[in-house]
Amino acid sequence: MHPIEDHVCIASRRWSAEEKERPLAASLGPDGAILKVACAAGIQVRQLFRWRK
Repeated sequence: MHPIEDHVCIASRRWSAEEKERPLAASLGPDGAILKVACAAGIQVRQLFRWRK
């Protein structure tokens, strides 16, 4: 069992299409682990799911 990591809440902001492109592409790829991609991009998982819609 892995310990749960604390995630920092990020203030609301606007993301340009270019800023969204990289994490979206990474999340749709073969190794696209959503949590890892979101953490690397500095966004919450739910935000990445919204962008994918």
